[in-house]
Amino acid sequence: MRKLILLLGFIGLLSFRAFSQFTSVQDGNWNLGATWGFPGNNTAGSGFPSIGQTALVQNNVTIPASFSATITDVTVDVGVYLTIASTGTLNLNGVLEIVDDGLGGNGFLDVYGTLVANQGSSFLNDGATNTKVYGIYRHNFTTSAGNILQARWNTGSTCQVVGYTSNTTAPGFVGQSFHHFTWDCPNGSGGSSTFISLGGQLTDISGNLTVSATGGASRTLRLFDNTSGNTLSIIGDLIVNSSGRLVFSTTGNTNAVTVGGNLRIENTAAATSTVTTSGTSTTITVNGNFSMIPAAATTFNLASLSGGVGTMNILGSFSINSSSTLSANSSATASINFNGTNIQTFSNSGNASSRINYTISSSSILDLGTSAIVGTGILTNNGTLRVGSTDPNGPIQLNTVSGNIRNTVGNRVYNSGSTVTYNGASKQFIGDGHPTGAGVTTRINNSSNVAITASFVIVGSLILDNGNLEVGSNTLTLNGTFTPNSNSLVTTTNSNISVGGTGSLGTLAFSGSTIINSFVLNRTSGGSVTLGSNLGIKNFGTFTHQAGTLILNGNTLTISGDFSQAGGTIQTNSSSSIIIDGSGTLPASISLGGTNLNTLTIIRSTPTVSIAPSHIISNLNLNDGTLN
Repeated sequence: MRKLILLLGFIGLLSFRAFSQFTSVQDGNWNLGATWGFPGNNTAGSGFPSIGQTALVQNNVTIPASFSATITDVTVDVGVYLTIASTGTLNLNGVLEIVDDGLGGNGFLDVYGTLVANQGSSFLNDGATNTKVYGIYRHNFTTSAGNILQARWNTGSTCQVVGYTSNTTAPGFVGQSFHHFTWDCPNGSGGSSTFISLGGQLTDISGNLTVSATGGASRTLRLFDNTSGNTLSIIGDLIVNSSGRLVFSTTGNTNAVTVGGNLRIENTAAATSTVTTSGTSTTITVNGNFSMIPAAATTFNLASLSGGVGTMNILGSFSINSSSTLSANSSATASINFNGTNIQTFSNSGNASSRINYTISSSSILDLGTSAIVGTGILTNNGTLRVGSTDPNGPIQLNTVSGNIRNTVGNRVYNSGSTVTYNGASKQFIGDGHPTGAGVTTRINNSSNVAITASFVIVGSLILDNGNLEVGSNTLTLNGTFTPNSNSLVTTTNSNISVGGTGSLGTLAFSGSTIINSFVLNRTSGGSVTLGSNLGIKNFGTFTHQAGTLILNGNTLTISGDFSQAGGTIQTNSSSSIIIDGSGTLPASISLGGTNLNTLTIIRSTPTVSIAPSHIISNLNLNDGTLN
């Protein structure tokens, strides 16, 4: 009897050993007994390797689609492939070894489906030459860091870090060139100061970087932390969603992230992400759009502590919703630069009232729509700023509560060469905060017209692309150049036009009433104004000609009020006409240019009208008064 028991025990031990380690005998699928020498036995744990067992792959073995295998250890021998098919899964609890014979021969691992590395697992001889990921690698460690699979990460592949609970150390081999990289560790534990720092090791992502969850109690993922001089290139999007909290730098300096796609803050739970705390010169360049569209209260902090310097360069559009706060410490330097070459739209429905500096580069166009730039930072316009507010006091006012521009009034800089364009959806008004500096161009691109509400001086150029500028009962002073295209200045009999500056103004076109209250021409250094329509100065109005040439250009000039001419000339041609009627003073001699005048009409009894030099007048209507 004792011998029988010993024999049965020995047979049982052989049976256990036989089914605890499997060796493939032919090419085939993992879940077929024939692959492992057990034809007809397709049962996990006896026909093919499963939980708690090991496998030696000596043939080409595939974990098929929609099948999930779990194994302790697996060894892939020289010259053969272990392939995880699309939608197939291998759960690894022990060691996955890819044999390297030291003579140039090795095994191969191809992941088209999902490879899950659980807590305590590891890899031997893995690398870019023998390990290729096309699908998903899931790093499911919990209490220790573990090492990420070393592989060639092909287009479409994803490395997921998903399991951490109490671990606070970065995984090994995070410095590879990944396609997509996702951090999703909702069960991370620890206090509010708990974090995992990648220390600048993550440098190259050809797809998207997604931070979905970093754990409870404000636990964060830090890209650079206190290290300096690092760069991270993300060809796709940078996405922070769910409960993710991302910190780029703490005290580290001169760190840079380049995002080829969009930077998207899309948290569904309250969270704060930070570009830098007190470190200097952390820069994010976003070649696509920046958007904060969270479903819960979310803060994106450009520089959270005194002395920090955080910069974001945006080449696409800018959008934050009502759940968003864009912030910076009042003693830090936080900047957003709009550097795009296409039109960049700006939408602000959130809270961005901190000390953030906004700069529009010389080649960029920022379209604010009806949104506002707010806060205590500096707005610097070197390019084109489009304003769409239809506030009756204008998009740009000398206050911080209305219109498109609401940052501190003294912190608005419109440099020479910059442009402000009015392009609202309905009629707009030029407010008291519109820039009056030299070299600033004002453009009207509003088919419903733009109106001035008070006397207004334009030192730079005025261009009417689409729509007119309504002067009303105000004084419009033009000291730059004027290009009406097919548009005009809409004037009334109470309008006043003053032209100063130097050089050629351009063509001055009027609509509405071409009879105005007063006209001043003081265009020096050979300056000139060309009429694009008839012009009249009403009775009891004034025409003050101090310098420059008024080119009638075939139009009619009507002078019904006082006329003084201290300098300059009125240039006529054979199709131009002058009417002097009404009452008031006249110069001793009206200085005309050219040699011909189509029609001269005088209906003013006094004083005597005198012109010089002599002109050939085709039609003279001397209804009342004297021509000398």
